Amino acid sequence: MSKDPAVLFYTSDFLAGTLTMSNEHIGMYIKLLCLQHQKGKLTKRDMLYICSTYVVDVFEKFKEDGDFFYNERMFNESERRQKYSKSRRENIAKRYEKKSKEDSTYVVHMETETETETITKKDICVDEIKDFETLFKYWEVNKKGGAYKKDSRKRMLDKLKKLTGNDFEYAKEAILHCVDSKYQGFCDGSELYFKKNKGKGGCPDCHGSGQKQVYGTGGSRIVPCYHDKLK
Repeated sequence: MSKDPAVLFYTSDFLAGTLTMSNEHIGMYIKLLCLQHQKGKLTKRDMLYICSTYVVDVFEKFKEDGDFFYNERMFNESERRQKYSKSRRENIAKRYEKKSKEDSTYVVHMETETETETITKKDICVDEIKDFETLFKYWEVNKKGGAYKKDSRKRMLDKLKKLTGNDFEYAKEAILHCVDSKYQGFCDGSELYFKKNKGKGGCPDCHGSGQKQVYGTGGSRIVPCYHDKLK
């Protein structure tokens, strides 16, 4: 029996069981109970070491088992506590194992997502973007704020196609401009932030569209660009 540091002690039962014993004998009895709890069973030498001689009131509280003595109540309570402690340890171990598996799955999942994102950034070369889907993936990976939520992704891809009139080269030029500018979006309502350049040497602010994006404390807004008047 392992050395448990504690055991349930029913004070009411103890007082009732020792009511007719002298304080001296109660002292012997409680010391023997503590010793049994630590050793499991007592030898006759243990009994006599505490009592010095055969004390009827004390010895009758213990059962003989061959060469050993034990108090039945203490034995049962110690055994019950051992079973309870073992059950608790097993339950905690099961919960810990379950949590470890969940954490491990989460870590693997996160590593997979990170790896996928890294590969996407590395593998999508601007010169190899040949369709809207690949272009939109490039935009989601590189835009400020990260990818769109699943329910809004299709809507935003459709809006890009609509605002560019399904002109892929125009859409590509617009997206690359927004990525370089570190924009979070590519349009303001029904207007793209980027317009086709109307010839060489166009305005770097509005790219020939006559409108440019400006930023303030209230956010960004589209305003007219008066580049022609500044020539």
